[in-house]
Amino acid sequence: MGHAALSIAIENKFRVAWGATTSVRYDNVPFTPSAASWVSIETLEGDSNTASLGGTIKLRRTLGSVVIGIYTPIGDGSKPARTYADSVKLIFRDLQISGITFKEGSSKRVGEVYYSASGGTPGTAQWYQMLVVIPFHYDEFV
Repeated sequence: MGHAALSIAIENKFRVAWGATTSVRYDNVPFTPSAASWVSIETLEGDSNTASLGGTIKLRRTLGSVVIGIYTPIGDGSKPARTYADSVKLIFRDLQISGITFKEGSSKRVGEVYYSASGGTPGTAQWYQMLVVIPFHYDEFV
């Protein structure tokens, strides 16, 4: 599976499951955040190793992670971001799609960040951020 097909499968699943919960920033697609909460999604492909020996056809296992950045307005506390993080983890929990097997996700507080399409005011935090990382693997016969 190429990285393009991998990203399409993951982004399509997320797009349908997330619906209109918040706006979503996709990799290399123009995006201007509103004043409301929003999320970003990235697919990171990792190491690929031979998982079987012998024979002319070998099994290769590729590892990776889906990283969802959750951005909520400063001053709303951490509860909205943590609630979104729980929702993201539920989307991928025990999921298998297009040959991709997802593992349990984990969330991490990043804190105040300064992301702004317009640049914002220097030195002023624009968002409260959490990250959700969902490990996955897929197998291919080569």
